[in-house]
Amino acid sequence: MQVPHKIRHFVWRACRDALPTKQNLLKRKIISEEVCEGCKEAPETVGHVLWECPRAREAWECSKLVIRPTDGANLSFQDIMWTMLLSDVGDDHVALIATIAWALWHNRNETRYGGVQKFGQHLSRWASNYLLEYKAAVAQNNPAAPLPQHGVAWSPPRGGHFKINVDVAIFLKQKSVGVGVVIKDEEGRLEAALSKKIHAPLGAVEAEARAFEMGLLFARDIGVRNVVLEGDSLVVYNALCNISSPHPLLIRWSKAYKTFVGTSRVWAFHMLEDRAMFQPIY
Repeated sequence: MQVPHKIRHFVWRACRDALPTKQNLLKRKIISEEVCEGCKEAPETVGHVLWECPRAREAWECSKLVIRPTDGANLSFQDIMWTMLLSDVGDDHVALIATIAWALWHNRNETRYGGVQKFGQHLSRWASNYLLEYKAAVAQNNPAAPLPQHGVAWSPPRGGHFKINVDVAIFLKQKSVGVGVVIKDEEGRLEAALSKKIHAPLGAVEAEARAFEMGLLFARDIGVRNVVLEGDSLVVYNALCNISSPHPLLIRWSKAYKTFVGTSRVWAFHMLEDRAMFQPIY
């Protein structure tokens, strides 16, 4: 399960019923009542706060990933995790379940100490983004094989085609993103270029997806159709090559991609660092 260590530790504690829920604190005579403060309807057990509480159910429903057990009453978190594993839903699915559960518990603690109680939809979306950016960071910092120690040179597309290169720069303090797009022909001659600053606090993956979208739409606007798109985002590359399912962050970009491909005769995608290529579509 590819999640941060703190989430693995959380899952271990949740499966052993070792979280300081109100029911567990009552057993230790630390507090005098065990009613869930979120819904005021049931004792706050691990299974309740992470699964059965209305706010938790909202988060799971918004994730559109979770297969609910048939006998949902009084389930422990260990029961829930076993149900998911036995359903053979895949490692990515289990990792997202663990991350959403951790987000629910984290916000529960924030609320108890005066923080804002977030809606289930917000927690589900935040957990998805957090997990996606964590995986992208791991892939970037721990490549599967050592990369050759030499510079990466620009290579031209085949005859009659254009290459779109995109890149982003994230300005954390300014809460903005810079996007650059360069389009060249097979002889390396500049066809068009675009530079734009987006005033929004986008994450790394969302910024890369936005850059790809802008590159495609810019090429469409100037009348370029036969293209190769080159970038350095492993997450977007995997989604485009159907190595992994498109994440919700990439849905909007995927629509732009399909619209563009519908008007193009050839499509290819290069990942800049590895020179991997998505085979052309005719």
